[in-house]
Amino acid sequence: MKRKYLWTTGSAIIALMHAASAHAQTADAPVDDTELVQSAIMVTAQKREQRLIDVPMAIESISGDELAKLGVASVQDLSFSVPGLTMREDGPGSYTIFIRGLANQSGSGALVGMYMDEAPLSLSGYDQLSPTALDLERVEVLKGPQGTLYGQGAAGGVIRYITADPVLDKVEGKIKGELYTVSDGEIGQKGEFIVNAPIVKDKLAVRLAVGLEDGGGWIDQPEAGIEDGNGTELLNARAKVLWVPTENFSAKAMVQVQRAETELGMGYEEADRTVDVGPDRSKAMIPKKFDFNIYNLELAYDFGFAELTSSTTQIDHDHQYPFTYIPREGNYSYGIVEGNDDRFVEAEQFSQEIRLSDSHDNYAWTVGAFYSDGERSLTADYEYAYALAGDLYENGGVLYDDLYYYS
Repeated sequence: MKRKYLWTTGSAIIALMHAASAHAQTADAPVDDTELVQSAIMVTAQKREQRLIDVPMAIESISGDELAKLGVASVQDLSFSVPGLTMREDGPGSYTIFIRGLANQSGSGALVGMYMDEAPLSLSGYDQLSPTALDLERVEVLKGPQGTLYGQGAAGGVIRYITADPVLDKVEGKIKGELYTVSDGEIGQKGEFIVNAPIVKDKLAVRLAVGLEDGGGWIDQPEAGIEDGNGTELLNARAKVLWVPTENFSAKAMVQVQRAETELGMGYEEADRTVDVGPDRSKAMIPKKFDFNIYNLELAYDFGFAELTSSTTQIDHDHQYPFTYIPREGNYSYGIVEGNDDRFVEAEQFSQEIRLSDSHDNYAWTVGAFYSDGERSLTADYEYAYALAGDLYENGGVLYDDLYYYS
């Protein structure tokens, strides 16, 4: 698969350079500590703002500008730039994530945690949200184990998407568009719109980011009449509000909405990245939908001796997807030759974290608590082909090409 860009437009940052003579006069001037801190890479891996060089753990931090230059749109793209981060695709937009070789293939909980700001994205059971990159300040990848600060589900490590906060003192924005073709595929379009607006200068501001995507597929299922079926229709939108009424108190509210649909929504299983759809090649299976809403409220108050932080998150998640079983050497079991499911997942989760922390030159401390309550349901409509005809014949199976099919 090759992608050819036809048209791209977007905002650019223009660096204004001082004249050579002015630079020569200041080149030997001393740099104070404030300037060093401002030029350092700052992260919040330990749930407090620190210079990257001061964090005593294995961490990768990639800024939003670097992500754009690298073309990182998903956690799968991120794996190409972070050593030790790999994954298995479970269909477009959802992945099993490995850090340092650790992941959970068969259990009911993730071993690599994911966060958007202070909102945890790992849900009860197997589900884990995989947001598309949009208006990010940076992404931090922490190598595990990280159970002390991030609790259950962080044995392998943690991926943190840090989104851009509203700016309190100026209006700014960005518009970006892409139009491209895929060889032996279809035309794809992408668009991005970002706007920041202060409501009360230095006190209250709102930031809105919207991303759209359509097309760009190249995989066909001719028997079912599906052409370029792996192109995704995507809506990704985020609204953030920042309120700073006093020097000691701040409140941030975020709403994140994603709607993604892919007509041919199965994971890639063949060596050539194509898909085998199961017993009936003429069956148009259900499209994959991966939808979620994230609601988060973050409150912070500085008492002087320590800072109190509260993060409240509600997540609603709907996921429908086709699932195929294709026999491979070493995984044939239960007499199943091949088959497919139409699966439907509904999940919701409420979480609350509260912590008190402070840091000094020689030591830092954090104490807190985390609570989570979630529900998940999975239903499946299935059709399998079995090698052991007798087992199914007693249950109403139908003989077809020397195999019994049951649905």
